[in-house]
Amino acid sequence: MEREPLGATNRAGATRLCHGWGLTVALVTSALVLYIGYILRLDGATGPSPLPWWSVALAFAATEAFTVDFDLEQQPFVFSLSSLPLMVALAYLSPGELGLVILAGAGGLIVGDRGKPAPRVVANVASLLFYSSLAVCSYRLVLGDAGPIEPGGWRAAAAVAVTQFVVSNMLAEAGIALESGRFRLHYTRVTFVGSCIIEVLATIAGLLLVVVLWHQPGAVWIPLLLVAALIGALRLVTRVSRRAAKLELLSEFMAQRSLDSRELMTSLLARVRELLHCRVAEIVVVSGGSQDVAFRLVLDQRGQASATTPSAAELAQTLAGRARVQNESIIVTRHADEQELLDLLPDDAAMGAVAVPLRGEQGVLGAIVAADRENTKVFDDRDREVLETVASHAGAVIENSLLLERLRSEAAAMEHEATHDALTGCANRTLFRKRLEEALLWASEKEGSLVGVLLIDLDHFKRLNDGEGHHAGDAFLIETSARLNAAAPPGATVGRLGGDEFAIVLPRMGRADAVTKLAARLTEEVSAPVHLEHTTASIRPSIGEATYPVHATSPSHVDNASLLLRHADQAMYRAKGRRSGGVYEEDEAALSSGH
Repeated sequence: MEREPLGATNRAGATRLCHGWGLTVALVTSALVLYIGYILRLDGATGPSPLPWWSVALAFAATEAFTVDFDLEQQPFVFSLSSLPLMVALAYLSPGELGLVILAGAGGLIVGDRGKPAPRVVANVASLLFYSSLAVCSYRLVLGDAGPIEPGGWRAAAAVAVTQFVVSNMLAEAGIALESGRFRLHYTRVTFVGSCIIEVLATIAGLLLVVVLWHQPGAVWIPLLLVAALIGALRLVTRVSRRAAKLELLSEFMAQRSLDSRELMTSLLARVRELLHCRVAEIVVVSGGSQDVAFRLVLDQRGQASATTPSAAELAQTLAGRARVQNESIIVTRHADEQELLDLLPDDAAMGAVAVPLRGEQGVLGAIVAADRENTKVFDDRDREVLETVASHAGAVIENSLLLERLRSEAAAMEHEATHDALTGCANRTLFRKRLEEALLWASEKEGSLVGVLLIDLDHFKRLNDGEGHHAGDAFLIETSARLNAAAPPGATVGRLGGDEFAIVLPRMGRADAVTKLAARLTEEVSAPVHLEHTTASIRPSIGEATYPVHATSPSHVDNASLLLRHADQAMYRAKGRRSGGVYEEDEAALSSGH
């Protein structure tokens, strides 16, 4: 696929970057307007007992810094428990203290996002400030004069949950669309339902925490302990399920050693897509240490595989090629600091990509790439570790598969060389005899079956070869063999027995006169002029014909092969004896005299 010019790519990237920063500025401005224009004018919350604002702020920061991830129907989910301290803050703290709590959450988010590109961290902080401020506004608007633990407080908590869920996900999709330059929903049915369940459970847990603090502050450790136990169980189950999925993938892959290398790599990419929840997977393999030719296989979001053989220059413009050359893993997001890495991403890889080198016993074979996440989660170090584990096992299997294919190819080439004429590619005398015996053996077991043999000699070929040189003679023989192969019926074997002598085995013939008609057509085909480098030559062939069982009646198919060749040879010399070439069939009288 032709890539855009580097200047155009850079301009498009700069435009998307400006759009992203524009959204960030708009979110921060909107959060300030909400806070100054509405939140600061609210009356302070009236809890039954004072609650240090800094304790809630620390809890809010901690929940934003340390998120929880788990799998549901093999879909990864990452969520924050910030709803718990946010509910407490809404019920207990003043507007000014709420602002400090939200800022503390932003600080915790910065800690949690450490190591990520700065633009992404800033965008995430801006989103948090906006939807948290919006959540405070929706809570107080719905709450009215009701208390936090009254039914009105429950409705207000539900409003907060809906606000956070809708706004945060809309902002995530908007951010991805601005970064990638195109809009596409990243939520499936499973991820949408799962996210709704998580938000509802977090809101219920926050309400439960407020109720306990309101009535029995000393028992607050009970719901916190339940939440911690639930999180611990989720993490344990997720860790076990992911390890089982990885082992299952590897075991299935290792069991497919019998597949050829392309099928093996296609199967691997399908499992990479499943394991890392990505739309596109790619593998590049450079065999034999060549730096100029590679094999690249891409499995797209429709599950269709496309293979190419890029040059070294083309391979250098891909993320897989970069990972192979550097012999190290690479994670790229749309907010990568290096524009050079961004240029390596496909246009639709909205959530970035991760690439790891593919190593074998002989060194680096190539690289594996997972790109375009199915959900809004970007690739991270955990995804890199998973892909590295897959690559470490796949490298040896693919290397062995490529080695076996090379050995089979070399063996096939040696066999072909031993059984075919080097000049014309026709069967040599050994293979021709084998095919003739096989056809006769089959015909001997099928009543009414006929086998024909044609021997073809090019009259006066020696004049052309001596007069125009061996180069012209070889070219004429190559053209003659091509014409014979083109005219021969399916299943026939065209052989070159030596010099200017060719032969054809015609198995499973329906009628004897079909052999004669074919011989006549071959005479016309071969007699047509052949345009050579410095001349045009026309040579008429002499063709001898013999047919089983008319000209060979031995019980042995081996003896019948010899008889057919002998009588076809006699018929060919009878045709040549007429000095005008043509076809001659060995008749029964000649056959009886030949005995």
